[in-house]
Amino acid sequence: MTPAQYLKSLRMQRAKQLIDSTFLNTKEIMQRVGMKDESHFVREFKRIHGLPPGSYKQRLPAPRIAGANSANK
Repeated sequence: MTPAQYLKSLRMQRAKQLIDSTFLNTKEIMQRVGMKDESHFVREFKRIHGLPPGSYKQRLPAPRIAGANSANK
């Protein structure tokens, strides 16, 4: 694996983590992982994870926010 491939792999792993655990949109996630071209980001995410970021996020339950249930107790 080349350094560029490794960096791309780390970016896509981090993007998946952010989708799984935050309410950030695709552009915000893309910026946080250091990518500037949205079409390239979406294409790479789909290649690695099987779905584009928007579709991947739609199939997940809403992220949990720590302490959200404590207000109801």
